[in-house]
Amino acid sequence: MALEIALQLQPKAISMKLSCFLSGCLLVLVSACGVGTEFSSGRQALLKGNYETALGHFQVAAQQNPRYVYGGVLRQGVWSYVGRTQYLTGQYPQAQKTLEQARGEPTNNDLVNLYLGLTLVRMGDRQKGLEDLQAGMKGVAQFINYVSDVFRYQIGQYWDPGYTIRNAVQRTLGAASGDNIDWQQLIADGEWIGMNFEQEPDRANFQQIQDLMAQGRR
Repeated sequence: MALEIALQLQPKAISMKLSCFLSGCLLVLVSACGVGTEFSSGRQALLKGNYETALGHFQVAAQQNPRYVYGGVLRQGVWSYVGRTQYLTGQYPQAQKTLEQARGEPTNNDLVNLYLGLTLVRMGDRQKGLEDLQAGMKGVAQFINYVSDVFRYQIGQYWDPGYTIRNAVQRTLGAASGDNIDWQQLIADGEWIGMNFEQEPDRANFQQIQDLMAQGRR
């Protein structure tokens, strides 16, 4: 009798457990979609120059998932985006704190270093800022060289094919090594390198798709 009751209850118990499991999966999926939507909206605003709007989206995404990472070949954490948009909106003390925190993320930190350097320079700590800025720019060039070499028969051939970013890095590093540094020009060049490095994966992916489509029409 007890065995019959147990057998009758077992399907109900399994059904309840399965229902709870599926509900948990749904919540995780909804949460992930929410973070992705906020982040995507923030990045679109960033690339359009709407920095205040971008910052709001990135901050919401960071609150929803502080470990959120974006990108394929170039992987960057959400706090890197928060810190960079804080810099771009003139919130330098907040940007410094956030970017220093972002350094601990297990992702590519070249833009973190670059923008932290820019932040410190704007705050008056030129010596430390220059060190971080140089480290960031060198990292950008080295990363592009790495992608271009390791993935040269795939996506790598589309990364900075004309050496536009890497040449800009070389020129800016040269200008930053002299005694009479033009700090305003250095900041402008650093910002240009940072924004173009951010957009390089998009440009590479677009060009690769264009080439694949052209090959398919032949």
